[in-house]
Amino acid sequence: MKGKLALIALFLCAAIGTRAQNLVPNPGFEDINNCPSAWAGIEYAPGYNNFPTVKAWVSPLQLTTPDYFNTCAPVGSMVNLPYTFLGYHDAHTGNACAGIIAYHNGTINGEYREYVQVQLKRPMVAGHKHKVTFYASTIYDPNTTAYNFIAVDRVGAAFTNAQVNITTDKFLMLDYDVVNDSGNHITSTNAWVKIEGEYIAQGGEEWMTIGSFKNSTMPINPIQLYPATPGTGEDYSYLLVDDVTVTDLDEIYVFTARHDTAVCDASGIVLSSPVAATTYLWNTGATTQSITLADSGLYWCKAKIANKEYIDTFRIRRLYFYPGVFIGNDTLICKEDNFTLGAPMEGVTYYAWNTGATSCCIQPRESGKYYLTISNGCDAVSDTCNIEMVSCQNCFWAPNAFTPNADGKNDAFGVKQFCITTKATFSVFDRWGNLLFTTTDLTQSWDGTYKGTKAPLDTYSYMVEYWLLANKPRQVFKGNVLLIR
Repeated sequence: MKGKLALIALFLCAAIGTRAQNLVPNPGFEDINNCPSAWAGIEYAPGYNNFPTVKAWVSPLQLTTPDYFNTCAPVGSMVNLPYTFLGYHDAHTGNACAGIIAYHNGTINGEYREYVQVQLKRPMVAGHKHKVTFYASTIYDPNTTAYNFIAVDRVGAAFTNAQVNITTDKFLMLDYDVVNDSGNHITSTNAWVKIEGEYIAQGGEEWMTIGSFKNSTMPINPIQLYPATPGTGEDYSYLLVDDVTVTDLDEIYVFTARHDTAVCDASGIVLSSPVAATTYLWNTGATTQSITLADSGLYWCKAKIANKEYIDTFRIRRLYFYPGVFIGNDTLICKEDNFTLGAPMEGVTYYAWNTGATSCCIQPRESGKYYLTISNGCDAVSDTCNIEMVSCQNCFWAPNAFTPNADGKNDAFGVKQFCITTKATFSVFDRWGNLLFTTTDLTQSWDGTYKGTKAPLDTYSYMVEYWLLANKPRQVFKGNVLLIR
């Protein structure tokens, strides 16, 4: 599977000469995400993103279930090597292989075949000759009488530019690009047959599918394996597949330089192959040594001199600011709190506050408007909010006595408020806890009466329940007051 590059800074990998490489990732089915535990370990994945067991390999048919075998699978799971569900069998090399039903003529569901598919490491180059090989071996269980086990002679590979994804059929109608010879039946259960051939690319082929295709020009020509005389069971052929290779025979040396960068504006950027070659081919269709860009994207150039090919890949990404900036709503905060405004944001390379701070976050110390601008080096966005700072300590004061004698002096008992509250209730109680007075208007005071009757000389308790801000819990201010007559 192709790797994803993190394009944060410009870097250049020096050109390195290498011999023609195998274009098939995970050719021996050795690299895995998880050990298999049952049949159908190779999934249908139209997005090429579902690899529950073996990496890089998928099924092109949604209705079929190719298998994955590995020595790490539990014995008894039916997909352990060498103890498979059809008998004892080793991998060609290593610890793993794939398994497919090459042909099954079911009486209920009709014709059924399975395939395995892989994305090559890069597209094939038009006109290049490719050597293709893989190994196959048949396997069957002589203790099973429900099937006529057969051997087939039409197993091969097809190459396509786009991924093959079929949701309704149980076989593929593809033309073979490489196939074993007619009459070369895969009959041995203790040896592997090498299937090989050469393929001249049309250009851009990037997907390889292996199996037995339903092809009218090359029909299968089965022979009976077991039992010696065909019974009444359904014809069934099962194959193991291993060690898949595709090499470019014209690619004697390949020099690859990757140029990856993130830019503010890709238009007008000139890309140039560093090789003074005989011919050039860009993925845009241009045949010049250099091209001028109109937008960001993936670009490659193939420069060729005789049998040497130079491939340069350029990945240009526009640095966009997808999310906006939001530092918060206008709000009241307590002077005593260490309130933080702002937060770290991914991709931001520059912060600028109207206070002069250049960090992601600040702690306001006074009321006012706060303004933040952020940038990723290309674009800048801003946000503002108003902060009002209030005291949240020593919010109330109350006298310790009052004289409700109608002399115009200290005739009522109330509290003085110094903080901004969102909600408050002032209440007075007698010594037994009976409520004598309550109000949510803190400008109101108790006149020393209860239900029209003067309260006697005594000590009374009071309480103010209040909430300062929406994000603050309930607060209580309470005490005692002496009523004097």
